[in-house]
Amino acid sequence: ANMGGSEREELIFATDAGNIFIVASDGTLVRQMQTQNGDAPIGGPVVVDWYANGLQTVMIAAGKKVYAWDNQGILLPRFPIEMEEDIVQPLQVLDLDLNSSLDILVATNDRNLHVLDAKGDPLRGWPVRLNASATAQAKVENWDGRRGVFVAARNVIHAININGSNRAGFPIFLSSDISTPV
Repeated sequence: ANMGGSEREELIFATDAGNIFIVASDGTLVRQMQTQNGDAPIGGPVVVDWYANGLQTVMIAAGKKVYAWDNQGILLPRFPIEMEEDIVQPLQVLDLDLNSSLDILVATNDRNLHVLDAKGDPLRGWPVRLNASATAQAKVENWDGRRGVFVAARNVIHAININGSNRAGFPIFLSSDISTPV
């Protein structure tokens, strides 16, 4: 991602110890951030324009928290956002409700799928309780003319409308666990 405003992009990655590194194309360290209390990242960092101001933000899920740093490595206000349970899927950041503001999508160990707004508050109708902890990363798709969240949780496929209600005909129960994303 382009974190420094130059013509070159930087490499951004996390370690199991909670270090997030930004490295320039020539191999020099541009910036390093750290999660708190050894929170181990779930998946890799996500780079987004959180404030829609042209400046990139680095975000990551780690332990029970969602972290966000500005392009200078400073934690954003209201971050980290702490969930009640450990996060079990990599962080997704997208505009789920298409209101021109980014939302946070995370699944937690207590079988909940959360969508949080830019303030860290749940969107209306969320979290949604799944039959089990999600086993594969959720997908947001337009299907049959409607936007929704699709996720596998053990042997069940959930299809959830953006308002948190189940789509007609879902959930679908299968005879064995699902091992791939839906």
